[in-house]
Amino acid sequence: MEKTKSKKPETNFNDFWPPLKAEAARQGLRKGEWLRKSGIDYQRYSEFESGETDVSTKYFLKLTGGLNVKTEDAERRLGRKFSEEQKRLMKFDSRVAAEKDWLEIMLNDPVIMKVCKTVTLSKSE
Repeated sequence: MEKTKSKKPETNFNDFWPPLKAEAARQGLRKGEWLRKSGIDYQRYSEFESGETDVSTKYFLKLTGGLNVKTEDAERRLGRKFSEEQKRLMKFDSRVAAEKDWLEIMLNDPVIMKVCKTVTLSKSE
């Protein structure tokens, strides 16, 4: 049976992969140390390296976190500009990560979800 790839997201951070690796080298981080700090395994690293897997927003944030590069400093430190869509995705994913506990409670409780939807919809009217 042939393995099928999932659809790749349209917006990714693949163009930041070389500057991320260069920043890790500049900081004197070995691959294993960088991956441990980033919370990423060797398999995923190899997939980024080969181009098999896109560098998604989630992984970009992990990789920059492992380098202690703040999102607001990343363009300057990595020497590349973010697209507007990349900026939007980083903001969204950062917010979701910050509110993870609350989101899990809301998603696991249909009553809370309904209340949140009702309040949200009433504010938009």
